[in-house]
Amino acid sequence: MKDKSPWIVCLKWGLIFGVASVIFEVVRMVARNLEMSNQAAGSLALIIIFVLILYAGIKEFKERYPARLSFAKAFLSCILIATVGCVLLFGYQVLQYTSIDPEGLEKRYETSLANYRAAIEKDTVTTTEVQLYLDTLAATMKSSEEQLVAAQDTVVDYAMRLEVKKGLELVHKYYSAALLNDYQKRNVQTLDTVWTLPNFSAKARRSLMKTLELYLNQNPNAASSPYVQQIVQRAENEMRNYSVADNRFEQKKGNIPHYTNPVTYAAINAFFSWIYALLVGIFVALYHYRSKNAIDPVPAEESEPEVEEMNEASEEEIDNQEENA
Repeated sequence: MKDKSPWIVCLKWGLIFGVASVIFEVVRMVARNLEMSNQAAGSLALIIIFVLILYAGIKEFKERYPARLSFAKAFLSCILIATVGCVLLFGYQVLQYTSIDPEGLEKRYETSLANYRAAIEKDTVTTTEVQLYLDTLAATMKSSEEQLVAAQDTVVDYAMRLEVKKGLELVHKYYSAALLNDYQKRNVQTLDTVWTLPNFSAKARRSLMKTLELYLNQNPNAASSPYVQQIVQRAENEMRNYSVADNRFEQKKGNIPHYTNPVTYAAINAFFSWIYALLVGIFVALYHYRSKNAIDPVPAEESEPEVEEMNEASEEEIDNQEENA
């Protein structure tokens, strides 16, 4: 065992690295099938696995390496360990998603979508989304106006249509100003839940009805007020199906990768695991390089010739001094 090559040690710990990574993937597969998910705990566990294995592997490599251990040699051993381990991980994942769990990739994609949707539920609306809501409401009010006028038993004259149009524009103008003003005054530091994506639509509809009530109070005798009221209420009912969360989800879900080829997914996952291991290995290699045992003490036998030469030189000096005397 004492004559074992330090590079064989890297192979051994690379296999250990690969087996540990495979076990970790099996645990994640079982947890996913049981609908148990904790990404934070999984990431922490992966870091601990990488640190422990790379630390132990480089430590044994340093003990077997005959000369002084440099940082380059320590990091090279880390690269070899990570490479062997990730090759083993790649082979297992290809087997897993082709034979063991053929639907695993689709389950991963569905889990990613569910996690992204859950994250969206906690986000607040943006200025762009508020403006899009207002534009959609304006289009809905215009459509409701056309439907209401067309459904009247009596013909609505052109003058009345202008009054209705002006009334709707006024309602929308004050409503937009009030909603944007409230949005700018929101308390972001306390994470105001009123402006989260699921709650925004209800908040916006309530604000719309308050604006309509204010308009009716200011124009109680206007002949166009009943038309304006009916159009706004119809638009408010149609906007109940409007969801800012659904819109953002549909726009952004395309950014979530959807892998269907097991080889491609296994290669990408193994590559990023390799990169991740190297990042951890930099610090582990640096620790071993800077530790006290990184520089081996000079053997005693290497210092003896220098002592003998010094003794011989001193004897010659003594003989010369006696002859001169």
